Amino acid sequence: MTKEQYESLAFSDLKEIGKTRGMKSISSMKKAELIQAMLALDEKEARDRSEEEAAKKAEDAAEQRPQARTAEPRRRERRGESTYGFLRAVTSGISF
Repeated sequence: MTKEQYESLAFSDLKEIGKTRGMKSISSMKKAELIQAMLALDEKEARDRSEEEAAKKAEDAAEQRPQARTAEPRRRERRGESTYGFLRAVTSGISF
């Protein structure tokens, strides 16, 4: 909400909103102080949301990156033999 929107509300309504948002020491604040505290809380929540969205976008981008080729088994064809990592499959069986 904007400052003008908060100012248009009754002080009792502002207190109720503050309580539902988990604000402390509301009863000792004046209306102007409560409005400033609510605006500060609005800014903090907006920053937190934007940081969460940025982290989610970075996480999504990381998931979409192709996996490194080193994670896949390496296969080379040499004279009819196939090599998978350290084991080598040959026509007579498996050897190291």
